[in-house]
Amino acid sequence: MHAACRNLETTLSRTHAAGLVLSWDSAYAGVVDTPRPIRTPSVPVVSTETTLAEIAAAIELVARGGARQVTLVALSRPEAVAAEALAIAQAAGVQFRLSRDPASDSVSVFVGPTAE
Repeated sequence: MHAACRNLETTLSRTHAAGLVLSWDSAYAGVVDTPRPIRTPSVPVVSTETTLAEIAAAIELVARGGARQVTLVALSRPEAVAAEALAIAQAAGVQFRLSRDPASDSVSVFVGPTAE
């Protein structure tokens, strides 16, 4: 037998004789907590107020000249706040438009300069 194996056997037998429990020993596993599944949170529902605030921020960005145009995607139900957003855009003098992608059925919001 190789010397390293003999040393390991000696160490293990002394450990068991001393009453110590090794991490891979069956007695050690008995004191480990039983794993329980953790429920992950679902995707948070974004309110229409948040969606309107995002659109209003894009309108303000374009109106102040911080951006020439802004396209917002992955908003929660932008069509629900479209009338209010349009009123804000018209008051700011910028263009507001909703576009629906037929392939993914997602709605994007475009804010940009008015067509002259």
